[in-house]
Amino acid sequence: MKNLSTSIDKTLDILCAFAGENSELSALEISKLLGIPLSSTYKFLEKLSEKQLLYKDQETKKFRLGWMVYKLGERFKSENILLDAANQ
Repeated sequence: MKNLSTSIDKTLDILCAFAGENSELSALEISKLLGIPLSSTYKFLEKLSEKQLLYKDQETKKFRLGWMVYKLGERFKSENILLDAANQ
């Protein structure tokens, strides 16, 4: 179970790396930034891309947040608007 927890933590760390100033990152940049071996970084990036949480630009080979993050954000935004309206 510890391996699963560690993998989840690393996956979330990768997503959070895009929350700051970094809108696009290469696999090498992510690996160095988070201290994750490059081979493992590629595996995490592949899974995140499959789930459309990240998108890889084929020209620059850099990753950025994907379509699913936008969809989740829109869902969060609409639910918070409803909650705010219900609390008033």
